[in-house]
Amino acid sequence: MLQTGRYPTHSGVIFHFTDVGPVQNPHCLAEVFAAAGYETGFIGKWHLASGVHQRTGLDEPNIEWPPNVPTEGNPRTLAEMRSYLAQAKNVDDNLGRLLDYLETSGLAANTIVVFTSDHGDMHGSHGRVNKMVPYAEAMNVPLIMRWPERLPAGVRTDALQTPMDHLPTLCGLAGLTIPPEVDGVDLSAVVLGNADDRREGVLIGNCTSNWDYLQTGTAWPERRGVKTKQYTYCRWLTDAEELYDNLADPHQMNDLAANGAEPGLLEHLRSRLSDLLAAAYDDFRPGTGDGEWFDAQRNLVRTGLGPVGS
Repeated sequence: MLQTGRYPTHSGVIFHFTDVGPVQNPHCLAEVFAAAGYETGFIGKWHLASGVHQRTGLDEPNIEWPPNVPTEGNPRTLAEMRSYLAQAKNVDDNLGRLLDYLETSGLAANTIVVFTSDHGDMHGSHGRVNKMVPYAEAMNVPLIMRWPERLPAGVRTDALQTPMDHLPTLCGLAGLTIPPEVDGVDLSAVVLGNADDRREGVLIGNCTSNWDYLQTGTAWPERRGVKTKQYTYCRWLTDAEELYDNLADPHQMNDLAANGAEPGLLEHLRSRLSDLLAAAYDDFRPGTGDGEWFDAQRNLVRTGLGPVGS
């Protein structure tokens, strides 16, 4: 989504280790900026390291668990949490090195820096670890932008943002043409303080219950939902529903769908979900149902939009 600016049901990227190809996705982030004369590159994790975690620069922190983490049977151990925080500190330290270089090189004023992530982690909240669930700890990610020449420091916005919005927003900030197939929204005017985000809600979900395979009914069941500035609504493949008021209940401990407290709101969000699914050409089926999208070598042959190249 971040690279293509498209719904997974349009790009075909619904799980790992598949070749979706340039025919279906001709204008990814690096290609758009390279065509405009920018030098582009990529660095990132390779999933190569294993073995014992080493503590680096963070000595025995005190962990204050949120109230939605069980006091007994927490699946996230203290040692794992300390390791996670140490790695987060390492990222922070090295981001600082990059910012220092921009300052000393004289490039800072006209360089856009975006600090973000593709997902969070449950860290024991609701008795869970990992991601691919509709809860705040897994869904909420940092999004910090720095551009001293144009963006005043310390400004905050409650605008809704999805990974699809990075490509059109960066194009908007850099003055580049947004590729026509992009589904994301150009939030550059919001970032610059010239407009408000008027989206009522954005589509959330995962298409398969395993990030590496087309499966159903395993550890991370398929789901779809709507995230607004106040609410998170989720419908599971079983038709079970959850609804949380994230302002009144930030730890999502009171499921409004379960207690029937907001029938009108629930019906409204059901309708909004139907509209968003239609826009995404998403028929919300089991993960195994999308096997027809790929050949035996996991090459993409069709998407929700139809056959590749059509």
